Amino acid sequence: MAYAYDGRYDSGYSGDLPGTNTAAAKQHNLGVYPRIADFIIECTSTEGGYAVGDQIGLGSIHNFDGTNIRLPTLSRDRNGMSVITSQWIVVNKASAAGTSLTTNKWKYRMIADRGW
Repeated sequence: MAYAYDGRYDSGYSGDLPGTNTAAAKQHNLGVYPRIADFIIECTSTEGGYAVGDQIGLGSIHNFDGTNIRLPTLSRDRNGMSVITSQWIVVNKASAAGTSLTTNKWKYRMIADRGW
């Protein structure tokens, strides 16, 4: 657990995005609430104007629950973190319209940093 000594955790990329209303969880084991946490997705098959390898951070990913559009929920505690959303939506890179993502065209990773 060398990452705990450095105070940083990077999960590395996991497979497809989690499905609708399915939480994705990772154990960072930092032993403190991370001051910095992020959820990053990377395109694995062109979609929404994005090329393979394009990355999008949590602040640019949206959730649509049928009524409201908001950010996905990224929760964290002393040793773990998780993200959940109803539907993955981003702004289309070419047209600026909202685009629903196909889960098997994107992979994800989580990053936590204790901040000191």
